[in-house]
Formats: sequence, C-alpha cells, structure tokens
Amino acid sequence: MVLDGVWLRPRIAGLLPLNYEPPKNEQLLAGQNMLQGLTEKLNAYQAGNTTEKAYLHLDKPFYAAGDTIYFKSYVTQGEKHVLSDISKLLNVDLTDPEGELAASIKLNLNDGLAWGDLALPDSVKQGTYHLLAYTDHMLRESPDYIFNQSVTILNTPEAVKTSTAIKRKTSAKTAGPMAKAEAPSFDVQFFAEGGNLLANTKTLIAVKAVNSTGAGVQVKGVVNDARGHEVANFSTAHAGLGGFQLTAESGKIYTAKVTLPDGNVKEFVLPKADNKGYNLALDNSGAKEIKALIKAGGDSPKDAFLVAQAGNTVYYSAAVHADKPVTIPKDKLPSGIVQFTLFTSSGEPVNERLAFIKPTDDLKLGLITAQQKYAPRQAVVINVKAGDKADAPVSGSFS
Repeated sequence: MVLDGVWLRPRIAGLLPLNYEPPKNEQLLAGQNMLQGLTEKLNAYQAGNTTEKAYLHLDKPFYAAGDTIYFKSYVTQGEKHVLSDISKLLNVDLTDPEGELAASIKLNLNDGLAWGDLALPDSVKQGTYHLLAYTDHMLRESPDYIFNQSVTILNTPEAVKTSTAIKRKTSAKTAGPMAKAEAPSFDVQFFAEGGNLLANTKTLIAVKAVNSTGAGVQVKGVVNDARGHEVANFSTAHAGLGGFQLTAESGKIYTAKVTLPDGNVKEFVLPKADNKGYNLALDNSGAKEIKALIKAGGDSPKDAFLVAQAGNTVYYSAAVHADKPVTIPKDKLPSGIVQFTLFTSSGEPVNERLAFIKPTDDLKLGLITAQQKYAPRQAVVINVKAGDKADAPVSGSFS
C-alpha cells in the first residue's frame, strides 16, 4: 500500500481510517453548479439571439423642396458594434408629418454598408418628416431597433432663409393679441439605485426634473421625514439630473419639497422602503477596478450571484455574499457599457446596473489636407488617418 497526499501528514494518517474521504461542501458545489448553469444559459441565449441596429449619416440637418437627401448607412450587430453580415437588404422609408409613407427604397448591403439618396419633389409638403431604416431581421426581433430620425423639410423661400430660426421656434399657443402662453408644467422623478429602496440601508437616489417637453430643468429641494426634519437635500444641474443619499427607516414616510424653475414649490412623496429585497450599487470611480456592494433586506438570503456581460458575452461571474464588497478588475471587462445583473441563489434576476468602462484602445483619428487655405469653390481633398495608440494604421469605414 502506498500512502500519498494528506495521508503522509503526521497524526492525520494515524487518526483516520484508510477509507476516509474528506466531506464535500454540498452547498458550495450546488452554488458552483448553479453559477455554471446560469452562465451557460446566458451564453446559449445570446448566441441564438443576435440583434442588428441601423444608423443613417445624413449630409444635412434639414432640406428644402427639390433637394436630394444623401446618406450613408451602417448596419451593425447591436451588441458587438461591428458591421453585420447577417442582412443583405436595408429598407429606408420617409414618412410625412401625418405618418404616411412619402418615399421608400431598398439598398443592397455590403458587409453592413450602403449608400443611398432620396429625391424630394418640388411639391413636397413642409413639415417634420421621419426617416426610418430597418432590416427584416430587425423587424423579427423588435420594432425598438428601427432607426428613426426626424428631418425638417421646407417649401417656401422665406422658410428656407429662416430655417435655423424655425428649428429654434417655440410652440406657445395663442388665442388672440392679448393671450398669454400656457403656464409651464414640471415633473420630478426619483429613482433608487439598484431599483429598490431598502429599509435601513444607505441608498443613492437619482433625481430627474423635466418640463412639459421632456427637457431637463434645474431645481433644488429638501427631503423631510414625517416629523418635518430635513434628512437630505439636492439640486439638479445638467439635463435636469441630480441625486442624494438616504437611509430610509421601515414604515416611515419621506417627502421631497422641490422649488421649481418658476419659483413654485411642489411636494413629492417618496416610495416606501422595502423590508425585503436586494440592492446593488456600483462604484466606478477607480481607475483599475470597479466595486460592487450588495445589500439584502430583512430575511432575504445573503448568498447571490453577480454576472457582468456586454456584447452578448459574459465577462465576469461569481458567487457573492451580501455586505461583502466585490472588486472586479477593469482589465477583465470590455470598453463601453457593461451590464451587471444580480441573481438570487435560485437563479432569479433581482437587480441590474450599467457601468461605462472607459476605452483603452485609444483610437487616433486625424484629417489631412494638401494645403492650409483654399479659394471659394476650390475642390478640397481630405485624407483620413486612423491609428491605434501605437500609431499603427487601422482599417475602418468613415463618413
């Protein structure tokens, strides 16, 4: 008989029977199997559900009757952002202000690229049109993937001359010479990070303030508890966005008192804190790593799984435990938007967060002309230079 491994250690070999086997951690094995199965299911689903996205690069922001709309088309695999070779035809539709089809063409795609044009008749109606681009594959997936861009078309000499002013013109309603514009309306929305406001858990709450047209506005406000004590304050800046941190107590009501741009004060009751559930927060401030903090409320199980995916590929998956921060090196993640999903120990998705990973490829683009100055209407030849961070040439399609 030959003894090997742990059997050669002093005392162990003499104390344990020869047929002894170390006990297996059934819970650990079950968790590993669940995580592996979860990752395999995600990869299998994503492999069989490739999406496409279309984009049209127009030659001008607005057009006049009799003009021709010139454009270049890009069709990419939506998740990977690379030119798609799935579809061979691209449908391009132009709809009028009433939503009726005004023009339509089909373009042959060559590795996801195509060039096209639409001639506008002299009799075209003035208004806001919509340019749609889609493949049959996109229609089978979801209409949300259809490219849709508004295009202003003008049909009077005066309108053409003042087109830029028309684009900035407001639509205040008037009923007569002395009529007043309608009073603006505002809305303020509150979003708990990770989707849930958990009781007794410090949570970042985002604030979004918009006017009746959906444009962001600047507001400021305070958050009071039921006794009128201030527990937080906030203000919005760019695009009407802001935020604050709140540790909400179970069963308590919190009210946000917001000062609107017109000086009026409006109150908003925040959602009540949940005693059960999960909260997922991401700290993306580090240069080399991203931190995830998971909180489980009440008697919710502490064990969970965290999965990070982008471009239909799972880049990170791990078994995690609530209240224990998770550190993920950024060099394991691709550049761009990465989706983090928190699953319960039974495989149920409960929270999702998005994080932007700064690109590290450092693509360098430059434009080179033969001379510094040109005469009016003189032809200008422009060369595009594209290179990586080591200045090695890279190929691409540009417009």
